[in-house]
Amino acid sequence: MTRSQTDLIIDRLDAQSAKIDRLQSQIDQMQGGLTVLKALGALLGVGGIGTLLAWFQSQSGK
Repeated sequence: MTRSQTDLIIDRLDAQSAKIDRLQSQIDQMQGGLTVLKALGALLGVGGIGTLLAWFQSQSGK
């Protein structure tokens, strides 16, 4: 294997590593959002969530 082939492989691995880092960041953000939704659900209860969803739907229709 030549030096240029090795460099190409390293560049590809670096690019894949950057993609993985971006995906991990997105997963972390989603998990944070899910935690907020779970907390809201715990505070509102089942009826409160339904009311909140209905309100959001009515607002988006305006």
